[in-house]
Amino acid sequence: MRRYYFGPSFGISTESLMYTEVNIDELLSPQTSNSSSRIGLLSIDVRVCTNPPGLGLRIQRLAVLKRQEVQNIFIEKDIVWVCTHLANYPAESPDFIKSSLKNCYSDFSETIISLIQTYCEQDGTPDSDTHFDRQGKCGKCNTSWKLELRGIETQDVCLLLMRWKDLGPGLDPEDNRWRSKQEWAQPKTLKPSEMVGDPRLRFERPSDCSSSQPMSQEDMFQRNLSLLRGKRYQTVMRKSWGPWYYLHGKEREVNHSRCIIS
Repeated sequence: MRRYYFGPSFGISTESLMYTEVNIDELLSPQTSNSSSRIGLLSIDVRVCTNPPGLGLRIQRLAVLKRQEVQNIFIEKDIVWVCTHLANYPAESPDFIKSSLKNCYSDFSETIISLIQTYCEQDGTPDSDTHFDRQGKCGKCNTSWKLELRGIETQDVCLLLMRWKDLGPGLDPEDNRWRSKQEWAQPKTLKPSEMVGDPRLRFERPSDCSSSQPMSQEDMFQRNLSLLRGKRYQTVMRKSWGPWYYLHGKEREVNHSRCIIS
């Protein structure tokens, strides 16, 4: 935020804060007891929102898996984490995880279950255009979210979680708009005066930002999906330890146009 307040010779650019990572988890299907791999991706876009100033994040997390695994795998094993107030409670979570989540809303599990049931109750076989979603906003820390379940290939489906966060003006490390977004910290509730608009609208609306219009949500999804298709991430991303790949800052400007997806 120093660059926003004092000019380009101060601080760091928002582009340097952007980040994308890919990881591969081994999952055990509760129905078949066969091990299978699930590819997951986390991507963060950053920009400065104005009126009033605040550092805005758009966070996209997606997981790709086989259609037959949709009904059980997320409820049994996975934490879908929106913020420090909103998450599900997987049945197989370790006790220390459940303890950390004790202040989260329990109804988000119902949101996930409802979305999965809607998907699974379709007539016929879901196709690549299948798309269902739920969306909302945390009333305690002002995090906006959108959860989608969409078909992407004949045999694959993608669970997509979008989150928008406002980290505040960056003037005080004790600012509640900053502290309330620290995951795994003690949950903090914002005062009504600290609920500065909808972070999703502020991030996506050009008039509320100090830079050019960001990549659209759909373009961001298609760009990230292009990294996964054909395992392109193995050639264009940096490899870290284990099955983990990442791009940081301007490295993400590598062209992953949907036009070249095979």
